[in-house]
Amino acid sequence: MMGAIHLLPGSHFSNIFERGDLDAEAEAVMTLGELETWLALEITGSYHARVHSVLEKTPSAAWAAQADEIKLRMPVDLRQFLVDLLPSEQRVLQRDGLHLFHIRYWADELRWLMGRESRKFTLKYDPRDLSRIFVLTENGIIEARPADLTRPAVTLWEHRAARRALREAGRRSVDEELIFRTIETQRDLVDSAERQTKAIRRHQARRAHLAPLPMIDVTPDAAARDALPAPEGEGSPFLSHPGFKVEEWYEDD
Repeated sequence: MMGAIHLLPGSHFSNIFERGDLDAEAEAVMTLGELETWLALEITGSYHARVHSVLEKTPSAAWAAQADEIKLRMPVDLRQFLVDLLPSEQRVLQRDGLHLFHIRYWADELRWLMGRESRKFTLKYDPRDLSRIFVLTENGIIEARPADLTRPAVTLWEHRAARRALREAGRRSVDEELIFRTIETQRDLVDSAERQTKAIRRHQARRAHLAPLPMIDVTPDAAARDALPAPEGEGSPFLSHPGFKVEEWYEDD
C-alpha cells in the first residue's frame, strides 16, 4: 500500500537519500480529503480485488467466505469509536473553561467539575474541525464548543497557518480573536484567488480559437477559376444544397 502511495505526486519518501532534492510541497497536487478518498478506493477497489499471494484468492472473496461463520463485532457507540481514534492533549480546567490552541471551550456540564482537584483532563480533538472537543471524565464524555458560538469551524492547519502569519508579522502575543480574524482574512484571499483563477481559465478557453495559426492564402487562382464552370440552373449541387447547420455562441457571465 505504501508503495502505491509513494507513486503519487508530492510523495517525499521516508528516506532522505530517496527524497533527494524533491520539493514535496511544491509537487503535491492532492488535498488531504482527496488523499483519503484515493486511499479508500485503493483499498476497496484495488487491493480487495487482487488475488492475495498467501490466501490464493482475493481478500473480498476470503471475507465473504468467512462472514457467515464468524460473528462480526461492530462498535456499539460510534461517537466513542471516533473519540478513541482522535489525538489528545492534557489541559487543566480553569474557571472560564478549557483552553486549547488559543481557543476557549465551554460546556454547561463542566461546571460540575469546578472546584475539584486541579488535575489535567484528557481532551480529544479532530484536526479537521476544531469546532468541538471531547473531554474525557469518569462519568463519560463531555462535548465542549467554543465559548464564543459565533466562531466558524476551522481546521488545525488553518489555525497553524494563521499563527505562523501573525508571527511573521511581528506579533509576539496572539489571542483567539486575532487568530480567527486572520483565518477569515486568509479564507477570503483563497476564495478570491480561486474565483480569479477560474475566470482566467474560462477567459483563456474562450480565446483558444484565436491562437495564431498559419495564414491561409485566399488569393484567387485565375487558372482554377477558368477551369471550373460557374454553376447554372436548379440542378446545380451548389445551388440546391440546403446549407450547413450554424451554431450560435453567446457570452455567459
